[in-house]
Amino acid sequence: GVDKALVTAGFKNLDELRAIMAKYIMRRTAKDVGLVIPEAEKEVHLVDMTAKQQAMYGELRAELEEAKNGDAEGTSHIFSIMDRMAKVALDPGLLDPKTYAAMPPSPKIVQCAKDVAAARGEGGQVIFCEAIDAHAKIAEALVAAGVPRERIGIMNAAVASSSALRQNLSDKFNDGRLDVIIGNKIMEEGVNLQKRTADVRHLDVPWDPATLQQRNGRGVRQGNKRKSVGVH
Repeated sequence: GVDKALVTAGFKNLDELRAIMAKYIMRRTAKDVGLVIPEAEKEVHLVDMTAKQQAMYGELRAELEEAKNGDAEGTSHIFSIMDRMAKVALDPGLLDPKTYAAMPPSPKIVQCAKDVAAARGEGGQVIFCEAIDAHAKIAEALVAAGVPRERIGIMNAAVASSSALRQNLSDKFNDGRLDVIIGNKIMEEGVNLQKRTADVRHLDVPWDPATLQQRNGRGVRQGNKRKSVGVH
């Protein structure tokens, strides 16, 4: 069944609300209170899609243009089409597993794996990807790039469903038993990976900036002794 409940959908008169809140809340950034955290060194990597990806992406772009002209619903809704475009750009197998699951990893995954293999000597590598179905393929690409499978951890609801399992993965990463950890939402908050993180890599970009900040906060946080952390 469906439960009805009152929720906060938004705010009006934000300036007035801020003025009221300022009377009771003292907001301070890490820099304000003297917390020593590494700088986030941001780098964007541009990777060409395969011809098949480009064709599938082009079809979805045309579908998107058509959806803009009406009140489309379901799979024809703009957000649904955008979601499918993101999946195609990451790996076609996410959109059509029956047809493309056996295909080699996409250029984006392959390039990320090569970069991780080259950088893991500098410190721990954290890879974020929302799609659980892509995690095994990312691990396979890492192995093909030269990273031993036993040095790779995966943190998602399917393989690390309990807090104890997630803590175990965090401990292995922080003490050097794992070089790479791949995860999604459950790795965004409450998981401390800062002891060894040298790079945080996003194979997809979340919808809101706050989530991106939470992801980066796994490495860009107090306790990381590095002067900088790569954010890719």
